[in-house]
Amino acid sequence: MVTHTIRRKLSPAQIKRRDRILAATRQIISGQGSEVLNMQTVAEKAGVSRVTLYRYYSSREHLINDMALAWGLSLIERLQSRVPSGNTVGQRITAVFASIFEEAQKNPNLIAATLNTLTSPNYVSVESHVEVEQLLPSLLSMVIDEEGIKDAEHVRGTLERLTLANLLYLSSGRSGLQEAVDNMARIARLLYGDELWNRPAR
Repeated sequence: MVTHTIRRKLSPAQIKRRDRILAATRQIISGQGSEVLNMQTVAEKAGVSRVTLYRYYSSREHLINDMALAWGLSLIERLQSRVPSGNTVGQRITAVFASIFEEAQKNPNLIAATLNTLTSPNYVSVESHVEVEQLLPSLLSMVIDEEGIKDAEHVRGTLERLTLANLLYLSSGRSGLQEAVDNMARIARLLYGDELWNRPAR
């Protein structure tokens, strides 16, 4: 299994270099999409040699994976620092989905690259993106109050799959922001039930 450099113990100088590499990757993908990304372009933009880049990342997929992980973790931190607005459980759930989809709409190329990594048939890539797969459950844990939910695991899994589907449609331009939020709120309300949905938020 590939060891993520985000988790590997690095010296302060190595952390700075890795962060430059990830920032360069994010800038290239954000501006032009992941299709144009190659190791040489990233090395040049980050100001490192290709040899140095390969010391940190074994492949293009590994690099995109860690970029998605770093970006996703920063998104979770930003969302967690802002308490979702709303007086009821349903209003807060809707606010969190709105925050997720607003971020996706602002960064369609980054979302597309992350989704491509997650759905890649490449076995090495699948092995290397385990932590990326945990980003969405981490985001949804902000809104899933498992107390009072019947079959919480089923609810969580259903919301994860539908969030991914809405992110895919949103990033490809097949749906708009409000449509994605409304879709998720409607499904979440059905899964939670009216009693829990309308319960005052803590």
